[in-house]
Amino acid sequence: MLLLALTVLVVVAGAACALPRAVVFPVPPVVREPGLSPGSRRHVVRLADGAEVPALSWPAPEGAPTLVYYHGNGEQLADLVPLGELFHGAGVGFFTAEYPGYALARGAGGPSEARLYEGAEAALGFLRERLGVPEARTVLVGHSLGSGVATEMAARGRGGRLVLLSPFTSIGDMAEHLVPWLPGRHLIRDRFESLSKAGRVRVPVLVVHGEGDAIVPVEMGRRLGAAFARGRFVGVRAAGHNDLFSEHRAAVVPLVAAFARGEG
Repeated sequence: MLLLALTVLVVVAGAACALPRAVVFPVPPVVREPGLSPGSRRHVVRLADGAEVPALSWPAPEGAPTLVYYHGNGEQLADLVPLGELFHGAGVGFFTAEYPGYALARGAGGPSEARLYEGAEAALGFLRERLGVPEARTVLVGHSLGSGVATEMAARGRGGRLVLLSPFTSIGDMAEHLVPWLPGRHLIRDRFESLSKAGRVRVPVLVVHGEGDAIVPVEMGRRLGAAFARGRFVGVRAAGHNDLFSEHRAAVVPLVAAFARGEG
C-alpha cells in the first residue's frame, strides 16, 4: 500500500491512465508451497470458468464456527499456515483459498477486484457444499486488502458474522490519504468500497485495528465500526498494521475466536 503514493505521482506526471494493478495487488515474486500441519487439509477450489485455486482448511470441532480468511495484498497461502494453527488451537475451524492470480493460483488469471470476488464466491460454495459448513457457522475474516473481499461477501448475504482486521474504508480513500494533493481516487480501477457497503451488512461485525497502524489509519477502522448496524470497534494499543497475530496475538486471537463463537 505504501507504494501507492509513488505510483500515483508517476501516473499523473506521465499520462491520465488507470493506476497499475500491480500496486493494489503486489503479488509476492517468490511462490512458496504451504506446509501441511497436523489436522490441516489441502483442497482445490474450481471457479465458475474452470480455473482452479488451492485452499487449506483446519476443520472445526463439532458445532464450532469456521473462519474464512482473506489475506493482505502482499501475502500468499503459505503465509497463513501459522494463523490456521493458531485458530485451530483456539477451538475454531479455519479455511482459506488463494486469490486468483497469486502464488500457486497464478494460472487462474490476473488479480482484480472482480476476480477476487469470483474466487471468494467459489471458495464459500466449496466450504458449504464439499466441507459441509453451514452459512450460520461461517465467519468471514479479512485483513487489510482482504477486508474489502470479506465486506463484499457479507454485503451479498454470505456468512453469519464478519471480522475486519486493519481495514480501509476504500482504496480511493487510501489514495487520497497518501497523496491528498493529487486526484488518486480517479485513477483507481479496483475500489473495494467497504464503507458504502456497510448498510447492506446485517450480521454482527467486529472491527479490530492497531492504534499505531502507520499504513491504514485507525480512523478508517473506527468509521467502519460505526457504519455497520451491528458493528463493534476494538482498538489494539501499540499495534501496527501487520503485527496483530504476532506481537499481539495473545489478545487478538481469543477476541476473534470468542466473537466467532457468538460470545461478543
